[in-house]
Amino acid sequence: LLDQYKTAFPILKEFGVPATFFVITCTLYNEVPPVIAFQALIKLLGARQVEEEVLPLVLKGTPYETLLNPVQYNIGSAKSGEPPEMRRIKWVFNHFPSQSFKRDLIVRIFKEFVGEVSLSRICAEYFMSWEQLVEMRDTGMEIGAHSHTHPPFDISGMSEIDYELQSSWAKLVSLGVQTFCWPFGGSFNPSVKKAVS
Repeated sequence: LLDQYKTAFPILKEFGVPATFFVITCTLYNEVPPVIAFQALIKLLGARQVEEEVLPLVLKGTPYETLLNPVQYNIGSAKSGEPPEMRRIKWVFNHFPSQSFKRDLIVRIFKEFVGEVSLSRICAEYFMSWEQLVEMRDTGMEIGAHSHTHPPFDISGMSEIDYELQSSWAKLVSLGVQTFCWPFGGSFNPSVKKAVS
């Protein structure tokens, strides 16, 4: 995130403390990771409008329409203090197994309800640029990989995980990337360990 460059990096540099910054590489192509774009959408439109107007419209006729049934919600493990309507729609969004579906859905929602240009603005306002990453690397900070679009790896298939790893690594290899940080937590898929190494 950009605030890591603006706030943390100058302090670390001043005191000569090295650190690792893990990058979601789609942001370097002016794309917002779907999970972060969805949170921005909630902030822009409000949780209730997203749940009652946006999701029913864009999910109609898709295999994910049944996720809107309140009986399906499993929000017991959600962050404490988060309003129930926020937990419900985040649960729905996080249970679309296909990251490509999420990316297409976010682009469509922003185009129809917010304005397509908003995604580019969010990317510029919230994420570091390539030049900032190079500057950090050149002053002794390590740049690590954190996937390409930040999907939940614990429910992702191996082909999607492989795409995420390869895309991320390809973009960061010139910065000397050595490390990888598993996105979202959850259960570590043992077969991914082989892919990462």
